[in-house]
Amino acid sequence: MRRVNINFAPMSFLRFVSEMNALMWFSIIALIVCASIAISNLIDLDKNIQNTQVEVHKLQTHRQLEAKQRSAKISPSVTDAQAQAINAAIFQLNLPWNELFDTFETVTPSSIALLAIEPDAKKNLVKVTAEVKTSDDMIAYIRLLKQQKFFLDVVLLKHEIMDRDMNKPLRFQFLAQWEKIEK
Repeated sequence: MRRVNINFAPMSFLRFVSEMNALMWFSIIALIVCASIAISNLIDLDKNIQNTQVEVHKLQTHRQLEAKQRSAKISPSVTDAQAQAINAAIFQLNLPWNELFDTFETVTPSSIALLAIEPDAKKNLVKVTAEVKTSDDMIAYIRLLKQQKFFLDVVLLKHEIMDRDMNKPLRFQFLAQWEKIEK
């Protein structure tokens, strides 16, 4: 017959420890060993992470210094003449060519021949040379240009009759100022 273990004493820590078998003791010891190994590995891993962060910080600082030195060496010096030439090219590229030509194409009648269009991007001006048969057509054309929304002002500069030409056309020049267009 098998022995019956009857104990009516209240459960306490000492009673629990005294009733533990060898398998439980082995499990507790194995658990303590595994936990201490894991804690030791975590401590080593934390040290490695801190060392790596220090190295990364040193490398970043070194790269920033190298980048500053490279940019100091690479940055070319631009002379004033070069800067002015670059700015002039940018002004020319920023001219509202489409709006300018569209306005002239829609407004200019067939009786007027546009000979030259010379824009000045800095002043938002265009100097135009044209020919017409009569002075009335010239004045009507200037008035028509003044009514266009694209131009702020149109001013007649000069006019002369071309005596050498057998048709004797009237050649005139005018300035038209446009509104600065922000894109």
